[in-house]
Amino acid sequence: MTEQQTYGFYTPPSDETILPFVKINCQEGRVWRVDRIQTLQGWQSNEVDITATFRFIPDFPNLELGFIRFGDPGVDFQMQTFAAWLAAGRPRKSPAEGYRFGFRLPILLSKECRLAEGDVRYLSATSIGVIEAISAQFTVYQQRVENNNAALPLLFLERLEKRTRGQFRNFEPIFVAERWTERPGIFDEKLFQTPESFAGDTQTSDEDLPF
Repeated sequence: MTEQQTYGFYTPPSDETILPFVKINCQEGRVWRVDRIQTLQGWQSNEVDITATFRFIPDFPNLELGFIRFGDPGVDFQMQTFAAWLAAGRPRKSPAEGYRFGFRLPILLSKECRLAEGDVRYLSATSIGVIEAISAQFTVYQQRVENNNAALPLLFLERLEKRTRGQFRNFEPIFVAERWTERPGIFDEKLFQTPESFAGDTQTSDEDLPF
């Protein structure tokens, strides 16, 4: 056996190759960019408030639906593609205690709120308000695809509006499509990434991005 040969077929992902994320805090009415920073003590999270500048392109072709559990030792995603979710009968019943229906969506941050060029992250949520806001934009996208227009929207957060649902009162996002653009190739580079592409070793420049 040569030095290049390896055993097995799966290597667990490390913090170096996991996409970072953006989270919407519906209780506080804030949007946070959660950066993964490597320190002498290892990988740590750093939250940056991007509420006032949140603009992004959602990668709707890679939207996932399913069930999410928040808790120790971390977040657990039981997701499937939109097409698979439809074929399964649009399941909404939780498979186990602690799991809630939600979505996970790759997004490309604009230069106003990104950490660096080609900043692709995940946006995920189980909050009804966030689900409804993204679903509304996804519906418009589906209608355009049916008319042979597969462009993606550049969305911006117009406001976070406080609403009451039952006994709960939280902030809910209102997204507006600023314009529509071709799907950036950086999504494929990051979603099927190598550690080098995640670290920013890419030829993507501001001129390659639609904003």
